[in-house]
Amino acid sequence: MSGTDDYESAMPVVKENLAKFEAALACVRESHRGQDIDAVRNALVERFTADQVEVWSEVLEDAARLISEPRSTDACGWAA
Repeated sequence: MSGTDDYESAMPVVKENLAKFEAALACVRESHRGQDIDAVRNALVERFTADQVEVWSEVLEDAARLISEPRSTDACGWAA
């Protein structure tokens, strides 16, 4: 199997995981924006676990930090 075939066969799984990640992030952002970072982190962990999404600890920390900030931010963390 060539590298291209490997890529093509893996993409549906990657897309599914990305969709789950985005949905979990949106849900926690909606329910926890501006709350204490520990509460946000716990909500993210619960949601990622429930949705069977694995994320690096650095990604989890960055997401929790951005969501916990009281100001409105876009997907890149810039002030909206």
